[in-house]
Amino acid sequence: MPFKVSNNYLFISSAKQIPSARLTQAQLVSVCSVNYPNTLLNGRITAFQRLTWSPLNHWLQTIARFQYPPSMAFKNARNTHIYDSSFTEVHGDFHSYSSGGSLSINQGETGLQTLFQATSPGAAYDSQERYPPPKCHPGTRQAILDALESWITNESERGEGSVMWLHGPAGAGKSAVAQTISESCAKRGELAASFFFSRGKAGRDSINFLFTTIAFHMAIASRDLRREIRQAVENDPSIIHKATSTQIQALIVEPLLSRSCRLDAAARPPYLIIIDGLDECRGNADQRQILTHVVDLVYKHHLPLYFLIVSRPEPHIRHAFDEPTMQTINLQVLSLLGVHRAIDDVLLFLHDGFTEIHRAEKHSDIMQFVPKPWPSKDIVELLATKSGGYFIYASTVLKFIDEEYYSPLDRLDEVLNASSTSTSTPFAELDKLYTQILSTCPHTDRLKRVLGYLLAPSDRLSNPPWAATIETVLNLRRGEVRLTLRGLHSLLGFTSTSVLDENSEIVGVDISIQSLHASLGDFLFDKERAGKFYIDLEECHADIVRGSWTIFSNWVTKNGESLYLSTRQHLLDNFCFHLSQVQEKRQLLDDFKRGNKVTWAPFVQASTRWPSLKWKISHILYNVLKALQSLVTPPEAFIRQLVDLSDFVYLTHLSPRSQKDVQFIQGMFTTFYFETRSLFSAPDRDCLEIAKLLQLDVWSSHQISPTSNPPSFAEFMSDPLRSGDLFSDSALRHARLAVCCIDMLGIKWDLDHVLTRERHKFTYARKYWAEHLSRAPYGDENMLHFLRNSDAETFFGQLSFINTFLEAELREDQEWNTARIRPDSPDWRQPFKRSVHRPSANYFRQFFPEYRHDDLEDFAVYQGKFRELDMANAKLVVNWLKAATAPPFNLISRWEAYCRDGLPGYGIVIKPMTYPMNRGEGSTGQAERKGTKLVALPLQVCSETRRLIWGTVS
Repeated sequence: MPFKVSNNYLFISSAKQIPSARLTQAQLVSVCSVNYPNTLLNGRITAFQRLTWSPLNHWLQTIARFQYPPSMAFKNARNTHIYDSSFTEVHGDFHSYSSGGSLSINQGETGLQTLFQATSPGAAYDSQERYPPPKCHPGTRQAILDALESWITNESERGEGSVMWLHGPAGAGKSAVAQTISESCAKRGELAASFFFSRGKAGRDSINFLFTTIAFHMAIASRDLRREIRQAVENDPSIIHKATSTQIQALIVEPLLSRSCRLDAAARPPYLIIIDGLDECRGNADQRQILTHVVDLVYKHHLPLYFLIVSRPEPHIRHAFDEPTMQTINLQVLSLLGVHRAIDDVLLFLHDGFTEIHRAEKHSDIMQFVPKPWPSKDIVELLATKSGGYFIYASTVLKFIDEEYYSPLDRLDEVLNASSTSTSTPFAELDKLYTQILSTCPHTDRLKRVLGYLLAPSDRLSNPPWAATIETVLNLRRGEVRLTLRGLHSLLGFTSTSVLDENSEIVGVDISIQSLHASLGDFLFDKERAGKFYIDLEECHADIVRGSWTIFSNWVTKNGESLYLSTRQHLLDNFCFHLSQVQEKRQLLDDFKRGNKVTWAPFVQASTRWPSLKWKISHILYNVLKALQSLVTPPEAFIRQLVDLSDFVYLTHLSPRSQKDVQFIQGMFTTFYFETRSLFSAPDRDCLEIAKLLQLDVWSSHQISPTSNPPSFAEFMSDPLRSGDLFSDSALRHARLAVCCIDMLGIKWDLDHVLTRERHKFTYARKYWAEHLSRAPYGDENMLHFLRNSDAETFFGQLSFINTFLEAELREDQEWNTARIRPDSPDWRQPFKRSVHRPSANYFRQFFPEYRHDDLEDFAVYQGKFRELDMANAKLVVNWLKAATAPPFNLISRWEAYCRDGLPGYGIVIKPMTYPMNRGEGSTGQAERKGTKLVALPLQVCSETRRLIWGTVS
């Protein structure tokens, strides 16, 4: 134990025993001193901050058994010696984020707390996840660093709205340069934000968290921006879930253009944003989209931002930088391609690295007998030459030689004795090194299967695979993955991880494995380069499909119940992708034939306890069926067998327990016809919202989601022989939903319900009531009753929109309107504009999220879009009425008049009313000027209901 308590003193015996390599002994003692009044601090303490990270948190919990609960940090302190230290005592909640210094998020700053949840903390240059980060070895890459520093600090050279693209091949040290620049700029207060992409790392391999993370870093870097960004999130907490362009506008553009930030612009340093590893972001389209957003920020919006983009020179990225839009900005390009001074840099890096190995304690048994310098100057120069100027080679050599429990002398000889006839590329020597390291494993075939699973592309969005998952899928004994990869620690990273069950309880410890070099996969999947270590990707994918299907079909014998939750997730998440990568599907036919209702029954029954995973089984069967049907001669008998299996899965997962369950399932299925993907996004919310729409006070617990069921579900529900009691005639299902939608629209909701509580089902009802009506039985008396007797506002979104929003909003703006209509006002002829943050704008977007109008502040735009929706619905109503056996011509003529003339054709007339010119005047006051047409005045609707509403005159 690295501490002890004696006579009311806490003693720290050895900093090396403390499980946190980043914290010094003195810093840990400073943390402990909060709970120990008599703590002797021997050493220089530079800062104090209460930390909650693991493993330090676990260690502090251990010593907490000895603590006394003081009311303050140093109450009744005696014999305490503290030198050059600062302490922070916190009462209540405390959240902290460090970026070039510690900074707290106060409990009341809910906006920043909400925003932080949508960021990727591990993507920052100084994150714990990246520790220790790669950075330039002292004295290396000086020319590149000087060029970047000059670009950053010399505003006249850089120009306004500038972007620097630093590119280079794999292993050239791009991330090290980006890290070094980030650290130096952060020290000078010039870094606004940083984001280091990493392939395969959740949160760091997609565009999803990029701009929210940048906005959060900017809020931390600037007090003014902190206030503006925090307020933006507090005004609309859902901004973290909106489209990237919307997030950029609300969290970056508008805060930077705000008045408070513009006033102090001259006093602030340049806003530098560093984005490293752009090529490691998933999807070429997203990579190009990021560059488009960057161009918009610096050119379209003229923001004081400067971007350093670091990536490989992939063709699609190079093409994006060659686009004409890039010529509108101050673009500069810096390349790490070529050796120039890189050989000298690698030479210095190797020299210092070998010096560290020679004096390392773990190698002292051997190296104490080896004279310095070791190795000789000629050998170091030879290795530097072989590197081709790429640090990945030198780094891999040093890691291979420095591996514990191996002799550095023997390891160096293995590197030097590697031979190959290929010297045509800069990576020829790296290929030799990879081959040499891989040759340390005597089980080549098993090694290729394991590496294939690790490095093959997949759809997995979770953490790197665990050893237990690989062993399960590849049918290996426990421990064989670790044994197989034992000599590959210079190529792969191994992280011990606690294994959690569905209840988030620890059930074991395993290791997650990931490649340390992006170029390793390039080597292994290239037949010419890898030789005997070549991995056939298609065979690799087929191997994973076979292993997964075997587990599904042998759940009991494979002890499936004992599988970790993470293993089940990997099996179900990635099966369909791996299957899609197998071109010759017939090779899997014999394996698939082992799947039927009998062999799958234990697996399907067990899956009923996995609410978030069970629906993936239907996707798997659907994709297997598609694959078999695509064969030249499809195996019809086996296809029927799989259809029966698919039906068995649906019936097992649905298993209705009451008539309300049946109605719910039928209603949910009916909604699959429409664009519910944009309205409902979470299975539990899907169930609740659809159940409310169907007027069911108790909804099913099955969590059916429109986004989680393949087309085979529609085939199943539409066939009475397959779905049994779940079947219902399509027209009757649509009739029920049409009635529910019209009922929903007939309720007079307040703003809070329309915008929040009832938002999803209200939006669905407004968009699709006529669609359901058009599919209901023609001439249905119940439908005709609603069409005859419902208020016009029920059917027309334009009318409902005006009546719901404009009255409240114009009341808020009464003072502005009063001033605007005075003849002496400078705004006399200005059209009325609405803020995009008003309730009307939010309401509009929930109906038309795809609309990309440049000026969403124009209220007339809102009415026009609703008019289009109403017109489409009216045409559906007319067609449905005409198809009846006895068409109701009075209704038909009324709806046809609307299709021809709009609201006036339906009997609704909008008239302008008078508006008081000055505060204090009566309602009869006139504001007229000859030849001038007033806009945005209160209007009255003359209809059967004679309701007062508000609107605009077009």
